[in-house]
Amino acid sequence: MATNNTRAGLMRTGYYLIVMLIVGMTLGACTTTTIDEFRQGDTGIDSSESIVILGRRQGAAYSTHADFVECVGNRMGRGNDAITVVPEQVFVDALFPWFEPRTAPMRSEDLQQLMAQPLVTDKMSEFGIRYMVWLDGQTETSNRMGSISCAVGPGGGGCFGFGLSLIHI
Repeated sequence: MATNNTRAGLMRTGYYLIVMLIVGMTLGACTTTTIDEFRQGDTGIDSSESIVILGRRQGAAYSTHADFVECVGNRMGRGNDAITVVPEQVFVDALFPWFEPRTAPMRSEDLQQLMAQPLVTDKMSEFGIRYMVWLDGQTETSNRMGSISCAVGPGGGGCFGFGLSLIHI
């Protein structure tokens, strides 16, 4: 009798954990994006030219979410009038250390000084970059919750847990 109750309790707990995991994954995919300004016009970019989209990263306290930057790049890179977009991480790695969060230019004057360096100019030409686009925004994580449970016994030990957070971009 006690074994059946224990087995039923474990099955019920497993069922609840699976439901919570599915709910967590579904809610974790929710994002909100606000567009403050939108302008559309001819870019003059031909098929041999490209753009790079960079997220502003000024340390851990203020950064544009990398997934959001990638999403914008993917949207610009498809359709009838698709633009060739250089992936952000490929660009940052190729131009190390100039576009790392601590050393990236923050003002147009700083960018002009950076573009005067031959190595930077050569890399930009190699990629065929005509425009650099900086996405500025902040990712806010709210409603964090979750739990973790650990147990140790004669046969070993282990932990099981899950976390849930809503991300607002």
